[in-house]
Amino acid sequence: SREKAHELARGALDLVKLPEGSVDGLGAAGLKKLELARALATQPKILLADDSITIQKVIELTFSDEDFEVVTVGNGRLAIERLPEARPDLVLCDIIMPEKDGYEVCEFIKKNPSLSHIPVLLLTGAFEPFDQERAARVGCDGFLAKPFEPQTLIAKVKDLLAKAASKPAAPMAAAP
Repeated sequence: SREKAHELARGALDLVKLPEGSVDGLGAAGLKKLELARALATQPKILLADDSITIQKVIELTFSDEDFEVVTVGNGRLAIERLPEARPDLVLCDIIMPEKDGYEVCEFIKKNPSLSHIPVLLLTGAFEPFDQERAARVGCDGFLAKPFEPQTLIAKVKDLLAKAASKPAAPMAAAP
């Protein structure tokens, strides 16, 4: 699967440190594999939770030329279940969904020390009430009203990823 390839590529790049100029002997096939491994290891992953198939397709199309991987689920419960496997760099989450809403998904992410570093961007419909106080309380990193311009979404996602990358990593808890 793509997730397995992504994980393997990250591991391969960690293990293989090529000295400068040593790629000369790899040949075309070897260079292609190296490029693929680098792309998979660095391609940001977005977990999108939205019950609208239309919004899922729009967001997948929006990021198709942006070198992002988009993993989609149709409700908040599935988003929470997919977090450990998907290991997203950012979560896009509709505020009104079946089973668990976007606020609940965000709260779950931000209260979990191993996930709290993941930026969460909440999506709201133009005519849906957005509770800014609740969003702040659960640790939301931003919100965007639908419908939105694709370039606005891309810019917001890139900005949140850049901010997350510039934050110092939280210390890992010691194993018991």
